Amino acid sequence: MSPPKVALAPFLRSCPGVITLGVRSTIDDYSAAEKKLLRTAARVFFPTPRFAYLFQALRIPTFPCCHTYRLQHSRVLQQILLACSQTPHPATRIYFGRRQKERILKDFAFPLVAMGPLAHHPKQVVDNATALEASCLAHNPLIIQEATRWELRLKILWVYADCLGMLRKDRSQGSDIPYEPLPIGHPEHGMVIELTGALARKARLDDIVVEWGRTRGQWQVLGMGRPPVRWPLPAAILNRHEYLRDLVMAGRL
Repeated sequence: MSPPKVALAPFLRSCPGVITLGVRSTIDDYSAAEKKLLRTAARVFFPTPRFAYLFQALRIPTFPCCHTYRLQHSRVLQQILLACSQTPHPATRIYFGRRQKERILKDFAFPLVAMGPLAHHPKQVVDNATALEASCLAHNPLIIQEATRWELRLKILWVYADCLGMLRKDRSQGSDIPYEPLPIGHPEHGMVIELTGALARKARLDDIVVEWGRTRGQWQVLGMGRPPVRWPLPAAILNRHEYLRDLVMAGRL
């Protein structure tokens, strides 16, 4: 008998090959039989950040993997990854505590971009000391990044081991235009897809959106985040959960 495939979050409930248990407050809220299922699972799908670390410690494969959850949520870890992997990105520093924050204007000039440590914290363009002080009080650590005028922005949807979608915003058409979906094989942006794949393989990222910006001909990573369920394609809408269900049913995941 082959090991079971088990899911916690309900996104694969319609997949006949996956047993969905639901997300509970603690691991002890699962019955003895359910814990046995989890211990013997071939893979646990969508364990959520609450339990991903536990399964990693037990060496039970998950999707997304623990590294993906951590990078999705932490801008601090994103910046450390980009620096250590030598992936092109804007000049950025992380400031902890009052004394470090007092050095910000020695390292950066206005305008600058201020960000909290979590990916859901909004980015703020700061152009005066009062606004900078407010950002310093609001976040610890505080991430400061050089403000750059981007010619193009790309969002790459990377799931499992493939680029599933690409969105582009061209600043030459105006600052308020929405992102437009591009064909994955768009020849102009093949290098960005290759760079995204290399970064995903280095950090073992399997379910993430990577945002890139181009300035003066160079592409740089602006950030990473959790993928949405639905992603616009040039001629359709991709449902990420349905795509993953198809991978599971085909035995690829």
